[in-house]
Amino acid sequence: MSPRTLDHVALWVSERDAIAEACIRELGMHEIERTDAFTLVGADALRGKLTLFAAEGLREPGALEHIAFRVPGGGGELELPDGLVLRAVDGDGGDLDHVALRTREPEAAAGEYVRLGFRPAGDRRVEVGGAFLELREGDPGEPE
Repeated sequence: MSPRTLDHVALWVSERDAIAEACIRELGMHEIERTDAFTLVGADALRGKLTLFAAEGLREPGALEHIAFRVPGGGGELELPDGLVLRAVDGDGGDLDHVALRTREPEAAAGEYVRLGFRPAGDRRVEVGGAFLELREGDPGEPE
């Protein structure tokens, strides 16, 4: 495996319309595509995107702590349904900056991502294509 970019996150959520609307309103995204099963939002089709798949019932965030997008001026955080947290960090509008994941063993998890082709980018952090995975110590839970 040789990943080149990290620019897309797919999520199964119970309130995809509310989440999509918040992404559009607060992060400057727009709806790229919508079907009965999913909504794709992002700055454009080639940059940071979220695919929001329709799911029934309350969803658990599991290992996902937050997702951060680059937005001019940055500095905000959205707490959305299903425990989803989106952050705006200062930077070129639209790109995915990082995804923070909880794991019981961050160093071991970082090593596995490096083995898969990500580059080390500091303590408990790996990078591919200018975006990062931050591996934070914590309980990832056991979601469905």
